[in-house]
Amino acid sequence: MIRTTMEFFVRFADGDERWVTWNKDLFDTVQYEQFCRAHPPLMPLIYTMSQAKARIREIKASPITDVTPGTKIYLDLRSRGGATWYNDLRLPHSEKLIYVLTCVYTQWVGRQRKKIRLRCDLTDEDIDVDNFFVLTYGRTTVFNPDTMVHIDRALCAAHPKIMPH
Repeated sequence: MIRTTMEFFVRFADGDERWVTWNKDLFDTVQYEQFCRAHPPLMPLIYTMSQAKARIREIKASPITDVTPGTKIYLDLRSRGGATWYNDLRLPHSEKLIYVLTCVYTQWVGRQRKKIRLRCDLTDEDIDVDNFFVLTYGRTTVFNPDTMVHIDRALCAAHPKIMPH
């Protein structure tokens, strides 16, 4: 919501691939909107700031229906803070691959089911998340080895910045 710049890895019709800083020409393409709609964390980028904020408030206030306690998910490492630290990791092929942490929803927080506790054994942490988090980051229940890299202790040892404190 406060990002002032953003870059996208773009493949052009002629096969050229490069990072492109967000601009109006990019925003006006059908491919940009399709990409943002296909990646929930980017959905707010197709709305005005006030529209995005209103939609996020509405989602946060709604009950969680997509997951239940016991659901295992693969959480994109990029959801753990800003993009700057993630880009600095220099993980192999990070422009094409998603690095994921295995997590499990463990219990409801409150009676209205508007929050659910998320457990990550690798980082030894519990996080209470709302429906916006679930819809944006926490619905990937199938591990796809073609597009995902599982983060384990060996990968963390090779890249100590993966788990920032």
